[in-house]
Amino acid sequence: MSTLDTPLYAETDDLLAEQGKQEKDFQQQRVNDLKWLMGHRPGRRIVADLLQRTGQETSSFTGNSGTFFNEGVRSVGLTLLSEVKTHCFDAYLQMLKESNDK
Repeated sequence: MSTLDTPLYAETDDLLAEQGKQEKDFQQQRVNDLKWLMGHRPGRRIVADLLQRTGQETSSFTGNSGTFFNEGVRSVGLTLLSEVKTHCFDAYLQMLKESNDK
Protein backbone atom coordinates (compact mmCIF):
# COMPACT_ATOMS: atom_id res chain seq x y z
CA MET A 1 0.00 0.00 0.00
CA SER A 2 1.46 3.34 -1.03
CA THR A 3 1.20 6.49 1.02
CA LEU A 4 -1.36 7.91 -1.40
CA ASP A 5 -3.71 4.99 -0.71
CA THR A 6 -3.99 5.70 3.00
CA PRO A 7 -7.37 6.79 4.40
CA LEU A 8 -6.00 10.25 5.27
CA TYR A 9 -5.38 11.04 1.61
CA ALA A 10 -8.73 9.57 0.59
CA GLU A 11 -10.51 11.79 3.12
CA THR A 12 -8.55 14.81 1.87
CA ASP A 13 -9.53 14.02 -1.72
CA ASP A 14 -13.19 13.70 -0.68
CA LEU A 15 -13.01 17.00 1.20
CA LEU A 16 -11.40 18.78 -1.76
CA ALA A 17 -13.99 17.35 -4.12
CA GLU A 18 -16.81 18.56 -1.84
CA GLN A 19 -15.24 22.02 -1.56
CA GLY A 20 -14.90 22.15 -5.34
CA LYS A 21 -18.58 21.22 -5.76
CA GLN A 22 -19.65 23.85 -3.23
CA GLU A 23 -17.57 26.51 -5.02
CA LYS A 24 -19.04 25.53 -8.39
CA ASP A 25 -22.57 25.63 -6.93
CA PHE A 26 -21.87 29.07 -5.40
CA GLN A 27 -20.56 30.43 -8.71
CA GLN A 28 -23.58 29.07 -10.60
CA GLN A 29 -25.94 30.67 -8.08
CA ARG A 30 -24.08 33.97 -8.49
CA VAL A 31 -24.53 33.79 -12.28
CA ASN A 32 -28.23 32.94 -11.86
CA ASP A 33 -28.70 35.86 -9.47
CA LEU A 34 -26.98 38.25 -11.88
CA LYS A 35 -29.15 37.05 -14.77
CA TRP A 36 -32.24 37.54 -12.63
CA LEU A 37 -31.16 41.05 -11.64
CA MET A 38 -30.35 42.04 -15.21
CA GLY A 39 -33.62 40.53 -16.38
CA HIS A 40 -35.59 43.34 -14.74
CA ARG A 41 -35.49 47.05 -15.55
CA PRO A 42 -35.01 48.11 -11.89
CA GLY A 43 -32.11 45.67 -11.64
CA ARG A 44 -30.50 47.09 -14.76
CA ARG A 45 -30.88 50.59 -13.29
CA ILE A 46 -29.09 49.47 -10.12
CA VAL A 47 -26.25 47.88 -12.09
CA ALA A 48 -25.94 50.94 -14.35
CA ASP A 49 -25.76 53.18 -11.28
CA LEU A 50 -23.12 50.97 -9.64
CA LEU A 51 -21.03 50.96 -12.81
CA GLN A 52 -21.27 54.74 -13.04
CA ARG A 53 -20.36 55.21 -9.36
CA THR A 54 -17.30 52.95 -9.61
CA GLY A 55 -15.78 55.22 -12.23
CA GLN A 56 -14.75 52.32 -14.42
CA GLU A 57 -14.85 54.57 -17.48
CA THR A 58 -12.94 57.47 -15.95
CA SER A 59 -9.40 58.09 -14.77
CA SER A 60 -8.72 57.17 -11.17
CA PHE A 61 -5.52 59.19 -10.90
CA THR A 62 -5.59 61.93 -8.27
CA GLY A 63 -1.89 62.64 -7.83
CA ASN A 64 -2.02 61.44 -4.21
CA SER A 65 -2.94 58.36 -2.22
CA GLY A 66 -6.59 58.76 -3.20
CA THR A 67 -5.60 57.04 -6.43
CA PHE A 68 -5.25 53.74 -4.56
CA PHE A 69 -8.78 53.99 -3.20
CA ASN A 70 -10.16 55.00 -6.58
CA GLU A 71 -8.41 52.08 -8.27
CA GLY A 72 -9.95 49.67 -5.76
CA VAL A 73 -13.42 51.04 -6.43
CA ARG A 74 -12.76 50.98 -10.17
CA SER A 75 -11.63 47.36 -9.95
CA VAL A 76 -14.98 46.38 -8.43
CA GLY A 77 -16.76 48.10 -11.31
CA LEU A 78 -14.60 46.38 -13.91
CA THR A 79 -15.29 43.00 -12.31
CA LEU A 80 -19.03 43.63 -12.31
CA LEU A 81 -18.92 44.85 -15.91
CA SER A 82 -17.01 41.75 -16.98
CA GLU A 83 -19.52 39.44 -15.27
CA VAL A 84 -22.48 41.27 -16.80
CA LYS A 85 -20.99 41.17 -20.30
CA THR A 86 -20.05 37.50 -19.94
CA HIS A 87 -23.32 36.18 -18.55
CA CYS A 88 -26.03 38.58 -19.79
CA PHE A 89 -24.75 40.48 -22.78
CA ASP A 90 -28.21 41.10 -24.26
CA ALA A 91 -29.41 42.57 -20.97
CA TYR A 92 -26.24 44.69 -20.88
CA LEU A 93 -27.11 46.15 -24.28
CA GLN A 94 -30.66 46.77 -23.07
CA MET A 95 -29.26 48.54 -20.00
CA LEU A 96 -27.14 50.81 -22.21
CA LYS A 97 -30.15 51.65 -24.36
CA GLU A 98 -32.26 52.41 -21.29
CA SER A 99 -29.49 54.58 -19.82
CA ASN A 100 -29.26 56.59 -23.04
CA ASP A 101 -33.05 57.02 -23.20
CA LYS A 102 -33.16 59.00 -19.92
